[in-house]
Amino acid sequence: MKNPILIGAIVTLLTGMAIGIQATLNGLIGAEITPLRTGLWMNFVGGTIAGVILLLFVRGASGSSAAISPSILTMLVIAGALGIVVITGVSFSIARTGVAAALGGMFLGQLLIGMLVDTFGWGLSEAIPIDASRIFGLLLMAFGVYILLPRA
Repeated sequence: MKNPILIGAIVTLLTGMAIGIQATLNGLIGAEITPLRTGLWMNFVGGTIAGVILLLFVRGASGSSAAISPSILTMLVIAGALGIVVITGVSFSIARTGVAAALGGMFLGQLLIGMLVDTFGWGLSEAIPIDASRIFGLLLMAFGVYILLPRA
């Protein structure tokens, strides 16, 4: 395995672990202050931290924050709004399905979107056609989520 791939796999694992920790915290917070307020507050706090980092460390050559094009700004606004939806959804779903099933369902949703992006070449790589192994992988993941769901 090539070194950049190994590093990418390790960072992916660590990112997944961070998502698991954050999802657990979102569920605990959502149980206290509601999922919607959790989504809004979590993004506000995260945005505040990001703003401080931008002001302190990320500056353009002129000493001001680097310029952002209108198309990038549009994508940032959409992604930021989706962040609120994500955190609200995590907080909501964990309380109803448990952490493992909620994370599994989120991973399945990410895989579905990822397959669409790959198939149509909307990402940073060339289009990757849907084949039987990719469909089988999605079905296997869906089955995994199903067996993780709590039984009433």
